[in-house]
Amino acid sequence: VGHGLQHNLSREVMGQFAIAIPIILFGFGVGTFLSRYINPTLFRKLVLTLLIITGGRLVWMGIRPWLI
Repeated sequence: VGHGLQHNLSREVMGQFAIAIPIILFGFGVGTFLSRYINPTLFRKLVLTLLIITGGRLVWMGIRPWLI
């Protein structure tokens, strides 16, 4: 949606989007499956930890060019 609003839709963006859809659906399915067998508190901590790691990596990738 962001790329569309910024008029950045290209063949490459649409190709990456097409690749991401099955991966997102797979992750959603695995998460739903695992949530049945993992303690909800532990599951939430795992998800939040992964989100923090992902966010930290994105921040690092954003500031890294300024540090070099």
